[in-house]
Amino acid sequence: MTEDVTYADLKFQESYALEVIPKSKAVDEKAFQNSEDLREETRKLKESREILQTNFSSKLQEIRQSLCFEDQVNSKINGTSCSLCPAVWKWMGDDQCYYISEDKRSWKDSKKFCLSQNSTLLILKDLKNLKISIKPDRYYHWIGLYNNGSEWRWEDGTALDMADNKWPNLRGSHGKCAYLSTYYNPSIERQTCVTEYYWICEKAALQLP
Repeated sequence: MTEDVTYADLKFQESYALEVIPKSKAVDEKAFQNSEDLREETRKLKESREILQTNFSSKLQEIRQSLCFEDQVNSKINGTSCSLCPAVWKWMGDDQCYYISEDKRSWKDSKKFCLSQNSTLLILKDLKNLKISIKPDRYYHWIGLYNNGSEWRWEDGTALDMADNKWPNLRGSHGKCAYLSTYYNPSIERQTCVTEYYWICEKAALQLP
C-alpha cells in the first residue's frame, strides 16, 4: 500500500514538472519580447523628441526674425533675449515697453487706463534714465508718482526721498500728482490731479529666448 502511494506521488510530481517547464519558457520569451518592444518605443520617442526640438528651434527663429528688432536679432549672438512689446507700445532698448497717450486725461483716469493694460504709470526714479522719445509739442505727461497727504510715493509703493535735491519742484502744497515736463529740460513737477495731461504707461516686455 505504501509503495502505491509513493508511486502515485512521483507520477503527480513528474506530471506537474512537465507542465511547468514549457510555461516558464514561454513566459521568459514573452518578457524578452516585451523588453525589446519597450526599447523600440523608447528609441522612437527619443527620435520624435529630437524632431520636435529641431522644429521648435526653427519656428522660434522664424518668429524672432519676424517680430524682433534687427539689432536684437543680431544680439542673440551674445546670448541676449529679444524683447517684444504690444502694438502701439514702444521699446527703447531696455526690458520695458512704453505707451505714450494720444489724448489727455486726469491723473486718476490715466492710472485707470494703464491698469487696464496690465501696466502702471511711468516710474521714473532718475531723470537720467529717461529714454522715451516724446513729441515736441506734447510737454506734459502724467507719471506714477503721487502725494498721499504725508509723503510722495511711486506706483510701485516705494517712497520718494525728498532729501534728494533731484526733486525741487515737488516741494510746496500745490497739487498732489506728479507729471513729467519736457518743455525745457526734463523735470518732475506737481499739479492738481484733475488737470488733464497726456500720460505714459510702462510694463515689462515679453522676453523671447
